Amino acid sequence: MPKSSETSFQLDAAKTSGTSPTVEASPRRATLPVGNAVIGRKRKLRLTTDVAVLKKPEPNKTSGTSPTPAITPRGLRIEAAAQYTGLSPFYLEECARNGTIPAVGGPKSGVCGAYIFLREHLDEYLDGLGEQAVKRAEERRKATAKAAA
Repeated sequence: MPKSSETSFQLDAAKTSGTSPTVEASPRRATLPVGNAVIGRKRKLRLTTDVAVLKKPEPNKTSGTSPTPAITPRGLRIEAAAQYTGLSPFYLEECARNGTIPAVGGPKSGVCGAYIFLREHLDEYLDGLGEQAVKRAEERRKATAKAAA
């Protein structure tokens, strides 16, 4: 740690060179910069800010340009189709190979190397799964009612 006379000399040199933040020094006790604030002998806190304040744009004073709308793809690859349906990518690939869900492309198709599912086909398949789930739930309900009786 430097001696107080060395510290006051260094701080006085910084003061005269015009560097920011301004640091005041005394021979007894030197003030040290803390972040962008300077704490003096009397514990006064002085902040220096060079950051411009950002203002929110007013809706009536915009430039008039509108953002381009996002294009939603009609065909989805396996990963996107898995996210869309909630099914696993492996299951969707098996459904495409078996023909359970119609898919465009695939290996050796000549169109593209990846399977591409149309949203309409995925929606139809999910609707069919929902109807099957309802039928199974009704059958279970009947079976539990017979077992209880």
